[in-house]
Amino acid sequence: MLKSTRQLSFLYLTLPFILFLFGWVHLTIAIPLAIIILFTLYKLLIANYQLPSTVNHQPSTAYWLLITALWLFLSGIGGYAFQNWDHNWRNVVLRDLMNFDWPVYYAQPESGPVKMLVYYVGFWLPSALIAKFTNWQVANFALFIWSLLGVLLVTHQLGNFFKTSNLKATILFLFFSGLDVLGTLFFAKDYPTLLPPITHLETWAGIYNIHLSPLSCFGSSIKPFRHGYA
Repeated sequence: MLKSTRQLSFLYLTLPFILFLFGWVHLTIAIPLAIIILFTLYKLLIANYQLPSTVNHQPSTAYWLLITALWLFLSGIGGYAFQNWDHNWRNVVLRDLMNFDWPVYYAQPESGPVKMLVYYVGFWLPSALIAKFTNWQVANFALFIWSLLGVLLVTHQLGNFFKTSNLKATILFLFFSGLDVLGTLFFAKDYPTLLPPITHLETWAGIYNIHLSPLSCFGSSIKPFRHGYA
């Protein structure tokens, strides 16, 4: 089961990059790179594939799925719950990826300085591709499912790493943080302006991070397990 989860993690991290190649890079470069990547994936995922052993679902599996889905629902991803100020520009990125050709240009050289969307857009690309053939509501649902898959991959592999249940791993991932306590404990009067203009002397807990930075939260959390550190 662990090996198949790692294989799925490879696909999860690679798909946005493949889409980026064909949307932003000249085909003379994109096609050879895509062939190399797909061949590598074939060797990793297909040539050495083994059927996963029988999985004995723990009683806590249902609670794991419920908590991750509820957590994601409350994060605002998909637009199903309250969205904080940070979602304003995220929704714009997804909308523009949906409505404009890739790469996204706002101004061409003929009309003045080139203006284009420059950001790490990989998180939205699978959903934006689906949106080009559907609509905004489907795009947001696809983004929710894509994000849910990322959370499940992270927490499942975290559970394997600590040899515990996925439910306990999810709770750990949600609440693990703590570096900010050093500032408040030793420099209560100065924190968080101890090192101006730095105001983030902390590692955001997962329960907070998914609200503010889901585009980097999932990929950076999956990578250590992808490399076999778990």
